[in-house]
Amino acid sequence: MYLIFIIIFLVLIIEIYNIAKDFSFKFEHKQNKETNIDEKFEEYIANKSFEKKFNSGKIYTDDNYNLFIIMSKEFLLMKKDEIYTINEPFILKYININEGDIKYYYR
Repeated sequence: MYLIFIIIFLVLIIEIYNIAKDFSFKFEHKQNKETNIDEKFEEYIANKSFEKKFNSGKIYTDDNYNLFIIMSKEFLLMKKDEIYTINEPFILKYININEGDIKYYYR
């Protein structure tokens, strides 16, 4: 009988931890419906794979590339026409498959 209570208690603790962990997002992304980019963004162009460190800020791309945002516990593939607001230092990683130039914007 006690064993059943202990198992139920442990399952509840694990579920509460997983739910609480989901509510502590370190980034938020908003879809940018307009095609023009705010002039405060700096444009970066790359044609080789890279891994760069950035401080917190906003990042945007105008096409679907292999751009990944890596934070302390999150890993995110960037989508076209979305502005990502990131509240902690992060790493931007690009894996070049098509051998073409990519553009991304950061502020």
